Amino acid sequence: MRGFGVLIARSRPTRVVCVIALASACKVDDRTVEFGADGASDASPLSGSPNEPAADTAPAGTGIEVATGCPPGGCVDCAGVAGGSARVDECGTCDTDLANDCPRDCAGTWGGSALRDLCGVCDADPTNDCQRDCQSMAGGTARVDNCGVCDANPSNDCVMDCQGQWGGEATVDPCGVCDRDPANDCVSDCLGVAGGPARLDACGACDDNPSNDCFDGSSGSIVATDTAFDIGNGLLSWTFAVGQLGFLSYFQSAAPPIAPLFARVTGSWGCIDQVEVNGYEGFASVRDIGDASGYAYFESVEIGFGTRASECQAGLLLFSWAGQYGVLDFESIDETGTTLTVRYWLANPGVSDFSNAPE
Repeated sequence: MRGFGVLIARSRPTRVVCVIALASACKVDDRTVEFGADGASDASPLSGSPNEPAADTAPAGTGIEVATGCPPGGCVDCAGVAGGSARVDECGTCDTDLANDCPRDCAGTWGGSALRDLCGVCDADPTNDCQRDCQSMAGGTARVDNCGVCDANPSNDCVMDCQGQWGGEATVDPCGVCDRDPANDCVSDCLGVAGGPARLDACGACDDNPSNDCFDGSSGSIVATDTAFDIGNGLLSWTFAVGQLGFLSYFQSAAPPIAPLFARVTGSWGCIDQVEVNGYEGFASVRDIGDASGYAYFESVEIGFGTRASECQAGLLLFSWAGQYGVLDFESIDETGTTLTVRYWLANPGVSDFSNAPE
């Protein structure tokens, strides 16, 4: 802004008074005196600052005096209007509107475009202004992941599952199948092959050949020279009938007695006329039995049997007794009818699989 004050110029006998404030020039007689921001251009600057009234005297020898007041029409403002109120702001704009005077920006530049962003950084580049994160923190690092969770920890961001779903639970099992059902995941066999067929047999051998699996139990032959024999879980009683025929029963020595239960019992034996005992439908091979727990069992006090040397031979007899499954193969009765040779298989407690029993 221009300086304030009144210029009094004496030239010859004429005395002219001109207000410096708001004036860029002043008429003195028939000549014009130009002023800068602080005084006349053709003389030493008047004392005083642009925002304060000038001193009441000009430098010696100028013939100019400064006084307060301005005679009407004595001053010309920046717009060339005598006695006008237009001013030049810090950006060089001349008008009479103080409200539009240019301000100083955050970098100290008059009319500058520098602004201070949310993080307190002052510059004129709006592209680098910091933003509020998803937690409303200026310049924060929190981000919303693909599952809609907002935090500043990228290590817990949800990931896409094998079905392309963000945060999904589908996984690829060892056989390469992708689904969300862990119950159907294939497992590695005993050889470490995913979904492989190898299994451990009862002896701890691992391979994929079930024909060489060992039987989890005992087997052998027993010669019963008495009327009872024990294959490892209790006494079975037998009675000679005729030829290669006999009857199988059990000793009721326990209190209360535990009776063996026989599989596939038939209503009538039919090998000896007028003898009413149960018969059974046997198995041709012990391995034909498979899982012994899949059969129905019945209690029978006495069952008729025929040996392999008899035309009435019904096959191998499957039974359950005191928590164990067993199989009897009646091989032969000697000529005297006093000795019975029996081959047997007895699974260990809790075992019902006879598919790998030795034949």
